[in-house]
Amino acid sequence: MSLARGDRLKCAPPAQTRCEEHATQNTLPKARYPEHATQNTLPKTRYPKHATQNTLPRAPRCPPLTPPPPDFAKTCIGTPYYMSPEIFKNKPYSIKADIWAVGCVLYEMCTLNHAFDGKSINQLASHVCKGRFRPISSRYSSHLSDLVNAMLQINPKQRPTMERILQLPFIKRHISEFINSIVDRPSSGIGDGTMLVRRAAINLAENTPSHHSNPPEVQSLMLQVSNRARHTSGSERHASGS
Repeated sequence: MSLARGDRLKCAPPAQTRCEEHATQNTLPKARYPEHATQNTLPKTRYPKHATQNTLPRAPRCPPLTPPPPDFAKTCIGTPYYMSPEIFKNKPYSIKADIWAVGCVLYEMCTLNHAFDGKSINQLASHVCKGRFRPISSRYSSHLSDLVNAMLQINPKQRPTMERILQLPFIKRHISEFINSIVDRPSSGIGDGTMLVRRAAINLAENTPSHHSNPPEVQSLMLQVSNRARHTSGSERHASGS
């Protein structure tokens, strides 16, 4: 069909595609993104519904870890010579690791040597985990030797508690003798560290009510400390006045 000059060609608009029917300038194709999606949202197939531009994908769910008991710790720090077997084995440890450390110090005070030694950290760890050490000299009492052996048990459950150690008769006797001796000494003959122990013992003895429920031996010790402290203080005042 011929057209006259000046007539315009009238054509039907092109058919819109399926995506163009729903798409706008600020939206994304519905076939790939959720209805509420915009240019700044993330694909639903990879991120949760509430995801935004600043959120991160969810990590895969893992079974919850069973925490260690509250009286156990997992940090590892300290002098290797006094580290317990459970620490070298990277296991949770309790206050019984401190009992082991005190046992190592007590052994060293008796022998002037480490209870466990090695040319390398691996060799030291091997000796500690085996728990083999030379016994202390027989010139020490069997009570002290038994205490060292008990504190250096490989199994933490077999080590005594500090409360049990302080209840041993020979320990209580030495504590009483030590406290009485430092209370009897003049202040000029006592070092700073011992002076702190002396002040703490005197303060406890003088400020604890008489009706306080303490064991008889503790009550007797505090009475001795209080009386000795008064006598020592009076002697020092008399010496300074003269």
